[in-house]
Amino acid sequence: GVYNRSWDDNVISSSMVNILSGLGDVKVADCYATITGSTEDITPYVKPMNYIGIEYKNHYAPRTDNPMNGQWLDGIPENVDPRTFVYYAMPNDPTATTACAKSKQTSLEPKDCKGVKDADGKYVWGREYNKFTFNGAMAGVRPAWTPTTMTLNDLQNNNAWYSCAFLAAKYNDPNNTSSRIWYAPWETYFLLAEGAVRGWNAGISAKDAYEKGITLNFDFLGLSAYAAAYINSESYNRVGTSVKFDHEVEPAAFEAKYYDGYENVLDADGVITARGALKTKTYNYPNAQKVLYKGHKLNDKLAKIITQKYIANTPYVIVESWNDRRRLGLPFFEVPGSETTMAAGGSDFANDTKNGYDPLSGDLETKGQQWYMFTQRMRYPTSLSNADPEEYEHALELLGGGNFMTTPLWWAIH
Repeated sequence: GVYNRSWDDNVISSSMVNILSGLGDVKVADCYATITGSTEDITPYVKPMNYIGIEYKNHYAPRTDNPMNGQWLDGIPENVDPRTFVYYAMPNDPTATTACAKSKQTSLEPKDCKGVKDADGKYVWGREYNKFTFNGAMAGVRPAWTPTTMTLNDLQNNNAWYSCAFLAAKYNDPNNTSSRIWYAPWETYFLLAEGAVRGWNAGISAKDAYEKGITLNFDFLGLSAYAAAYINSESYNRVGTSVKFDHEVEPAAFEAKYYDGYENVLDADGVITARGALKTKTYNYPNAQKVLYKGHKLNDKLAKIITQKYIANTPYVIVESWNDRRRLGLPFFEVPGSETTMAAGGSDFANDTKNGYDPLSGDLETKGQQWYMFTQRMRYPTSLSNADPEEYEHALELLGGGNFMTTPLWWAIH
């Protein structure tokens, strides 16, 4: 399988949730059962695209540019990229062919889920029910880095992230003997599309190569029936990117619906018996002028190409996706939401502080994303320094920096 730690959580990231949500105009209610073979009725859990969930702003790390920060979605968006249901198992649906051991272990009863109590033992935060909930693990989350965010575990039952989608069984089964992908034809077409956008003679137009890449990936995953409508969609995902190649209008903020989680009505067991009033607030997409991508667009052609390449290469070709992130800053990933200095791994993240991961200005809002906010490389193994100390020092000299994960490679953004 892709991972041999099937006992680990292996959940979807908040970055990926934002990328997949709303993308392609394929309705969840129309595709979920067909793709997964599920006998569960997902329709009661489907939410309108302008609904962004329950706000628990005091339980999320504040210093991040994730546009969904503070929101916990008590369901799944009306439209989701259909590949979601091939790659991931939704929580509490044991009937789906994608279901894995972890997704089946989540609580089936709200009273079995955890809540948050105050010093007097009274529930101040209710027991949320984690069925068909589409949330992602935040980047940078560890107890020492984000103590506030770690209380989100209380939304889940027993272990972390049980309101998230899990990597599908066929990808995280260590006994899986299926062939894996090292290089697929869709990647060739996305590379040709990028070359054509840059003005190179690719032998094919950028649009044709882009659409061919999407179509080949949908065909491979058994989703051909959805490809044509998907390719022509002008709807934005949560980070402001649409699918249609010639649709380059940048997204505009909109009025979103939500509930304040701290207004829930709770019984003595912490079970939520009623929500407060449905509220409205402005949903702001990421600020294109402060993203890592030097094109400073959320919805231009290159943003579309790399977004589709990233989705299509999931979950096999992860290093290739990492390379695209380092050289282009695409697709959009939020800044890790730490509240303290991330000092794990020696000095790797010593400069990443609670002030928005920007040690030069101390202000994420002022300067925006910077290359050093994201992991740049893998460290040289100790076997190299032990086996050949002289050449190890030579390698560091050529690297031009310390043997840290934050030392950039020469071809990356920096």
